[in-house]
Amino acid sequence: MEIRIGTRGSALALRQVEIINERIAAQDSHVAIQPVIIKTQGDCESEKLPAEFGTDGVFVNEIEKKLLAGEIDMAVHSAKDIPSRTDDRLSLHVITSREDPRDVLLFSDPAFLSVDEKTIYTSSPRRAELLSRKYPGCHIRPLRGNIDSRIKRCQSGECDAVVLAAAGLIRLYGGIEISGLHSVPLEPEEFLPSAGQGILVCETIRGSEADIFLNELTDVEASRVLFAERNEMLEMGLGCEDAAGAYATVREDGRLELFSFKKSEKISRRLLPPSVAIAGAGPGYPGYMTVRTMELLKECEVLLYDALISEELLSACGSTCEKIYVGKRAGAHHADQEQINSLLVKYAVTGKRVLRLKGGDPFVFGRGGEECRALTEAGIPYEVVPGLSSATAVPASVGIPLTERGINKGFTVVTGHGATDGDAGIDYKELAGFNGSVVFLMGLSRTASICDGLSEAGMSSETPAAVISKGTCPDSYCIRGTLGTIAEQVQSDSRMQAPAILVFGESAGHDPGLLCMPFSGETERPIRVAVAGTESFCREMQKKLSDPNVRVTTVPHLGISPLEEGMDRIRKADIREYSHIVLLSSHAVRLFFGAFLCTGRDLRELHGIRIVTAGHGTSAFLEKEYRLRADVIPEESGSEGVLKALDRECSAVEKVLIPRSKKGSEVLADGLKGRGIPFDEIPIYDSVFRKEAMEAVLSADRTAEFDYYVFASPEGVRAFFENGGILGGAVPICIGHVTEAALGRYSEVPCLVPEDAGADEIAGLIK
Repeated sequence: MEIRIGTRGSALALRQVEIINERIAAQDSHVAIQPVIIKTQGDCESEKLPAEFGTDGVFVNEIEKKLLAGEIDMAVHSAKDIPSRTDDRLSLHVITSREDPRDVLLFSDPAFLSVDEKTIYTSSPRRAELLSRKYPGCHIRPLRGNIDSRIKRCQSGECDAVVLAAAGLIRLYGGIEISGLHSVPLEPEEFLPSAGQGILVCETIRGSEADIFLNELTDVEASRVLFAERNEMLEMGLGCEDAAGAYATVREDGRLELFSFKKSEKISRRLLPPSVAIAGAGPGYPGYMTVRTMELLKECEVLLYDALISEELLSACGSTCEKIYVGKRAGAHHADQEQINSLLVKYAVTGKRVLRLKGGDPFVFGRGGEECRALTEAGIPYEVVPGLSSATAVPASVGIPLTERGINKGFTVVTGHGATDGDAGIDYKELAGFNGSVVFLMGLSRTASICDGLSEAGMSSETPAAVISKGTCPDSYCIRGTLGTIAEQVQSDSRMQAPAILVFGESAGHDPGLLCMPFSGETERPIRVAVAGTESFCREMQKKLSDPNVRVTTVPHLGISPLEEGMDRIRKADIREYSHIVLLSSHAVRLFFGAFLCTGRDLRELHGIRIVTAGHGTSAFLEKEYRLRADVIPEESGSEGVLKALDRECSAVEKVLIPRSKKGSEVLADGLKGRGIPFDEIPIYDSVFRKEAMEAVLSADRTAEFDYYVFASPEGVRAFFENGGILGGAVPICIGHVTEAALGRYSEVPCLVPEDAGADEIAGLIK
């Protein structure tokens, strides 16, 4: 494997590539490194002061362009030179430990510190601000040039004193002591360094071979402090060339302590909370989840969740939360435990709020302990939030008390995994003689083996037994019998599906009486609806279908990715040349106005331009978000309806602007061409397939019998069917006729189409 590394051509930059090369070679001696020297704006205009550039990233922008163009595989930077906000297509890797983060004051006159009027040279606004605080009344003079030239100017007496980064001195000269100069290190808690100072960063394209390779080399501690410092700069809205700084350290307890400041403000100091929480979601019914876990669910930026987490809970996450399905079901593990542990560490070091959400309680057969150990070994503190275990909650939900005065005084919980004949891992003799309830989790497919083991160990065949399938879910189902009959009952009942819990003991025969279950609907079987589309559409449909008799499973398998080229065209467009603007979706509304308004333009520029929406749903979103009412709302939804509406506009139509999806239907464009109407069609976003969302549904609910499948777009239909989606016996509902036509290419099943493209209208079709 060969890696082309983009770098600046200075002595320090080349030394930094050597350091990275040494780290990579230690991991894999077969990897060959090829440096590629790239001149940046900062190199070409070496005498220009930072404030004169008017932009961040003057030492990295050209290198990043080469990386995105595929001319290099990786870039190496000093982390302090990278802007706080980076391109989403790029990843940052820290694979070496942090060098000394301090700044160093260098001067030739030994009496310099005792002089009242000091003159210190630096071109950094941050250093200038902190120097004026440390040495009130000192004079700050600008100075550019590389490390070597600045040192020489100080040695020659041209400059009284300069401030340089200790890391650069150590990498080039082996230490902070420089011949002919006095060195005074400035402690970082008081003289705050730039965010990431002393840290080397490798930048790669997400998902590339180099990106995957570097994931294995992460220096956890250096990564944690870097991202904490960068996130702080982001929150302040400042960059690497502003008079601001951030410095994070790892305490003995693993917590991060963060110092930060910006111009005219004091240095703040605070302890950052753990970035990882391992929490239990309870047995299934959302109402049985703890308040703390719900708080974490709403706040998390990354969610790693299991197969049995309900869609209602997932919808509580913020719209920008990255959801990663890591479920494990019998015979179908999406991710093994080692992969899950690695993902926890990977996302934790970025400083993002990570929630590992597990069914039941994380420490009751949930492997939560293994995940805690992985985080501890990586030096990452975490929070554990207990959950209501299915071992106790599910029996209670069907009226089975695991303990009851005068009947039994305790209960024991056993995993049913591996419960086969002769399994040495289960002491059936001890269980058979236990004076209490015996609960087996995850043992449905081994019911016969479990019953045989208990019977052979001496438990009476008349011992009451119960098996509860999908406990606390709307389709919970329970059968009762005895040790001698329950296995045959389970085998002959098709309604009995995993996950299920087995209970043996006198309490299993308890009469539930007039038990009411809050998680069940009023009907014998709830209506089951699967909604496929973008996350915002799925969330909207879930709100509209919030009925106790309807169970919604969302399939947010499409993500929305803005297209920078199209957004830039909107920003620069002469909006007055258009008579009509056509907005076909809420995404088009949000991104169009986001691009239009971000340059300081005024909504009044749209005066006289008629806005056409694709239906009442898009129109309602436009009015809600921007207080604008659509001028034209077609009677018929979709592109065909828009064409008919434009026909009715007659001579008023001069030129049409259509900001839209890259993969949108050609119906509108073809229709306008046929009518001779001039238009500009600008793709401003693309739909991106989210594999994990599809796989989560296929793994968890593929065998479920949905009554309806709702599709929001032709692209949603294509992505669904071409990635393993099946309708089964469900009735498809398409948001419009163009989507209906797309469905026809994959299925002959007749579908329902609402008169108008809106969530309310779709909900009205579900009975």
